[in-house]
Amino acid sequence: MQLWREVSVSGDTGVGGLRPKVHDVLERGRALRTAREAEINVVRQTLADSDKLGVLVTGDAGAGKSAFARACLGFSGDVHQVYLRGERFSKDLPYGYLGFMLARVPLHALDNPRSVIAGIAAAIDEDAGGKRVFLVLDNVQFMDELSIAVVLHLLASGTVRLIVLTRDTGLVPADLLYFLDTGELVQIDLDPFTLAQTKTVLHGTLGNNVSSGTVAVLHSLSRGNARILHALTSEQERTGNLILREETWVLKELPTYGDSVEDLFKTTWAGADEATREVLEVLALARRLPLKVAVDMFGAAELSSMEDDGLISVEGSTQQWIALREHYAADIVRRWVPAGRSRELHARMVRVLKADTSVMSVDDILAHASWTQDCGAVLEPVAALSSARIAIQLYDPHFALRAATNIPRLDPLWVAGQVVKAAAHLLLLDASSALREVRDVSARQIELLGPLEYIDYVVALCEALLPMSNGPADVLTVVETATARISALRATAVPRILTELERGAHRLELVKFDVAVFQGEYAAIAPRLEEIYRSDTDDTAFRLAAGSLLSESWALTGRELDAAALIDEISPQLGGLGSAEACRVQHARREFLSLFYLGRWEECVSLLVNGMSGPTAKLQNQGGQAELAMGLVLAYAGRATEALAPLLGAVAQLELRSSNGHLYVAYAVAAYAYAQLGDRERVLKYLARMSTCTGPFSWLAHSLAGNCALMARLWTGDSNAAVTLIDTAVADIERGLVVPAGIALMGASVAGSERVEVLIEHTAQRRQGTLAEIGILFVRGTRTKDPLAFLQAADLAQSLRLDAAVAKFTAHAVEVARRCGNRNTLRTAQSRLDAIEAILPMHPVVQTDGSLSLTAREREIALLAGGGASNRDIALALEVSVRTVEGHLYQIFSKLDVRTRGDLLGRL
Repeated sequence: MQLWREVSVSGDTGVGGLRPKVHDVLERGRALRTAREAEINVVRQTLADSDKLGVLVTGDAGAGKSAFARACLGFSGDVHQVYLRGERFSKDLPYGYLGFMLARVPLHALDNPRSVIAGIAAAIDEDAGGKRVFLVLDNVQFMDELSIAVVLHLLASGTVRLIVLTRDTGLVPADLLYFLDTGELVQIDLDPFTLAQTKTVLHGTLGNNVSSGTVAVLHSLSRGNARILHALTSEQERTGNLILREETWVLKELPTYGDSVEDLFKTTWAGADEATREVLEVLALARRLPLKVAVDMFGAAELSSMEDDGLISVEGSTQQWIALREHYAADIVRRWVPAGRSRELHARMVRVLKADTSVMSVDDILAHASWTQDCGAVLEPVAALSSARIAIQLYDPHFALRAATNIPRLDPLWVAGQVVKAAAHLLLLDASSALREVRDVSARQIELLGPLEYIDYVVALCEALLPMSNGPADVLTVVETATARISALRATAVPRILTELERGAHRLELVKFDVAVFQGEYAAIAPRLEEIYRSDTDDTAFRLAAGSLLSESWALTGRELDAAALIDEISPQLGGLGSAEACRVQHARREFLSLFYLGRWEECVSLLVNGMSGPTAKLQNQGGQAELAMGLVLAYAGRATEALAPLLGAVAQLELRSSNGHLYVAYAVAAYAYAQLGDRERVLKYLARMSTCTGPFSWLAHSLAGNCALMARLWTGDSNAAVTLIDTAVADIERGLVVPAGIALMGASVAGSERVEVLIEHTAQRRQGTLAEIGILFVRGTRTKDPLAFLQAADLAQSLRLDAAVAKFTAHAVEVARRCGNRNTLRTAQSRLDAIEAILPMHPVVQTDGSLSLTAREREIALLAGGGASNRDIALALEVSVRTVEGHLYQIFSKLDVRTRGDLLGRL
């Protein structure tokens, strides 16, 4: 217990032992005011009501109640604040809660309550100098009776208004609680920060964009507690784990609670007695205990006292459990407990709880495995494998690897452990290490595997092989060998084994489908997938996996609406699959793809926002991919400005995670977004980075990245990009992938040719949904020179809020109406095009004969440039950036088919 005695609290430092900088405090204050704006406004309205005595603010320790009170009172210079805070000793001293205020009362008056009240009232009045006085009362559970009497008198005389800060109303003295019952005090619950509020606070405090994954991780670890959030953020920045990359703050590794958060624990619990310390140690190491076991070990009185002090909480309904109230405390105390003491407590608890993974909960299995490894005890192979598998389900690959290393090579569970290790490496996007783990299994060990274990091994081997240079061919070879072994076993198998072998064969067929998907052969596998999904097989997991993959195939081969309907049909059925987490994750990805290829990007955004939750390790390891998906849909929707924050966050995280395939796509999408903003320099920067990524990549990664990169080149004036887009589309059409082909062709249509029109019509007729209708209208408008057809296409694009497409079709309508002399339609179309410029300053150049109409802003810039103004002069005159001017000039030169600024005036 010596370590506990050495815990001390520094009274002259900020959180984490660091003296807070004035600038940091101000920034945190501004961020808090923004995040808590709604609650602050309620308080201010209440304090302005003459019928109210004030507010009672409730919230957990660290919720930021004191800072909140300061923010509420910072609305006017006509306010004087008196802050009083009680301590444990305060309640035992006459007027103890009043603290320094009592020193303002003459000594001879201290024996007379009336004189004390008058003296304090006079001191407050003198300090206030005529301003309104607000009394902020913190830790009111430590108010003594005489101090309460003084406060009540000040209220009755109208001298002060109150802001009472407390953890919960049960701690408020009855005399003050009375005013809550009468409605004269208004209660404000200061709930933990939401994810959105955490984002606001971090952005305001750090002063730059913060990746959504980083926000989600810090929010999860702090659980929205303001004090922990600040301590954790400050520590991560100080230790170099929170870094600024690509103008975005990102975490290099999953954070742990360090010295800064530890100081919060010292402040709260440094004075704990021996009995309390033992409870804290056991709960920190075991994470939680059944209430009955805890009562038998520590006694009901001790536990009741700790609950009253807010140290522990009781949870559960049928079987009750106790755990530490402050979630971060367990991590801190575990670091403080010496190894010998930890082993002693571990041996004691194993005897009491009799750890059996077959009946333990997920949390208990992980807690047991963690404690066993930390204290140096032996983690049995069964427990090691169970905890490693759970860690994979929770997206915690590092814990899975650590647990699986406890399985000896000669143990029967060794191969299963290697399979789990491979899965962990794949979560870390490290296929090479995954392949090394599964290959570290001897031929003899493979021969001894039962059917299910053998298939698990084969599937793990194939997953690791697929991203390799000769992956698809190697995977098919492995599957062929495994299929032969399954077939041989069937000849002599009993019925129960036959069922296992049948399920094994199904899993092998799914592996072959994975190979086809990797190569983009969706049309080839769709009939078989539908046959499986419509069958009456007893293998529900196999049927639903096939149906889910079928939805992806349909989304790419022209049955987009059917794909969306199939997604909705399958989703409820997945809930009954129990532990099939991988299938649910894949299905969520396919739901995203089906909506994406339908152009329903706003629903994609909702999916992604709702998906930013779950285990902290998942948020850290998968955050870059989620932000890439968000940036992708926003860029495709023409919302480049909104897309950049998640895209830069994705790039910053993926560069740290060795995710070559995802990074390849991220660079391309970033280039596309910058192209929409006319930033040629950054377009070239990200295209250059993209060229450094080495494959092999899946067909889908190639498709998304290739189209974005070509569109980026097209938007910045590379005419050869359109030719490549058309060639890519033709290749996709030959494979039945008419949806991505249609998207590429619509982008390539800016070059204008009869061949493109024919191809767009061909793909549109083989597709479903609004985008197919848009394609048909586009072809009609082009062939009949009908501006109204283009405006109808623009209206449909507007229904999906696809800004880039709206701009494109409206520009076509302007040009066709001008050529046809249709002045009414021209005025309408030009007005709409000018309005779009406020949302999308840059839009793709449409086909031209060298006399294409300009938007209002483009005409303004062209006149200035033609008159000799420099880019900087134009930027200053129009109050835009130089990069925006450069982007407009690229568009102007392309539309007017001129090469120099001197040629501009002659074309306007």
